[in-house]
Amino acid sequence: MKPLISIIIPSYNNKIHLTRLLRSIQQNINKYQVIKNLYEVIVVDDGSKENIYSLKKKFKFKYFKKINGGAASARNYGTKFAKGDFLFFLDSDLEVTPNFLIQVLEIIKSKKINVLSFYYNIKSYEKNSSYATKLKAILDIYLNHKNKIFFQDQLIHGQCVIMHRNIFNKTNGWDESIEKSICEHEEYSKRILKKTKIFTNFKIGPYHYYKDFISTIREVFERSKIWSQLFYENKVVRDERFKLMNILFKFFPLVGVFAIVIDFKIFLLFLLLFYFSHLKLYTMLVKTNNINLLLIGLFYYPLIFSTALIGSAYGTFLIIYKKILFK
Repeated sequence: MKPLISIIIPSYNNKIHLTRLLRSIQQNINKYQVIKNLYEVIVVDDGSKENIYSLKKKFKFKYFKKINGGAASARNYGTKFAKGDFLFFLDSDLEVTPNFLIQVLEIIKSKKINVLSFYYNIKSYEKNSSYATKLKAILDIYLNHKNKIFFQDQLIHGQCVIMHRNIFNKTNGWDESIEKSICEHEEYSKRILKKTKIFTNFKIGPYHYYKDFISTIREVFERSKIWSQLFYENKVVRDERFKLMNILFKFFPLVGVFAIVIDFKIFLLFLLLFYFSHLKLYTMLVKTNNINLLLIGLFYYPLIFSTALIGSAYGTFLIIYKKILFK
């Protein structure tokens, strides 16, 4: 029997995360036998040094290995072997909820949907263990819902999106030229919207396991840098991040650092303005009843926003430099 949905998972040196995801998928299928023949699972090993293939002893999936080329490249490669009418792209650092696959199937069958994207489950915070990963989980929940009006039916979440094969073919798939496969979902969203509508779901998404502090800082910088470059190339959509108020609030922690040289009181003023502008975010921290998490968050979030701003500024500088150099 031909599967209806092909789950495609790119994987690179993350055997622990992949094991968790495959286990959650298997538990879904075991729980609902009706979906057993409607799903197939494809793992694309993107040049890992770890022995990903050994997981076939525990879980049922099709395994393909390629030279390392990034997540976008691995997703595209996986589609070559997919048999389903729908292509379901899942990143390996996710864990699907107990009823996720049956719920996805019901949505697909009940509505005429070509592209359906899911945002991270709001309980991802509980799944992460360190302070850094918990703080990043809360930040993502805050930002996703803060910008929900824009994200709703406008932006796919690259880590968890299902689309009809015809749309994938018409849009020529994921852009493999984007550096480090960062922000590729935003670039792809703009191309998809020219062909069909995007549906987004904020209710039943998978759990996400976040990276450590240093990796997160590095990724925030790279993501902001690359997004700015894509924006100036007109490959992503202008959104809420370009509202004057949002830009000013992002400046507060960064300018505050320089204000220390002038007067510590000015620095505190900028910091307080930042806290005030993100009052809902810190309210979420208070509700966790974890005083250590709150105290760390007082420094963590200004640093994250400052890093994003520096990355954006650097990306803009690179674009201007290239235009001047190659004019």
